[in-house]
Amino acid sequence: MIRFLGSGSSYLYGFFDQAWKEGMTKDEAEQLVVKAVSLAIARDGASGGVVRTVIINEEGVTRNFYPGDQLPLWHEELEPQNSLLDTWGAAATGPEPMSM
Repeated sequence: MIRFLGSGSSYLYGFFDQAWKEGMTKDEAEQLVVKAVSLAIARDGASGGVVRTVIINEEGVTRNFYPGDQLPLWHEELEPQNSLLDTWGAAATGPEPMSM
């Protein structure tokens, strides 16, 4: 189970709906969490700028800390896709007006 807490948590659900894959290893899942929280930090001015993870399993409890200067700049890795900004950029005159 993955839990999201904090002011940026609402930014995480859509990302996880797209990125989570069944059968991920513990390390893959933790790196996904770190990447997702860095997404929330980038969009939420109230976020603290660091990531703390806690893994609880049959091996015990593992706590990890990722300082802000070591968080991934994932947004530089991705090409925008199906974005409203892509639509606006494609039309020289701007978006089509809505018809009523």
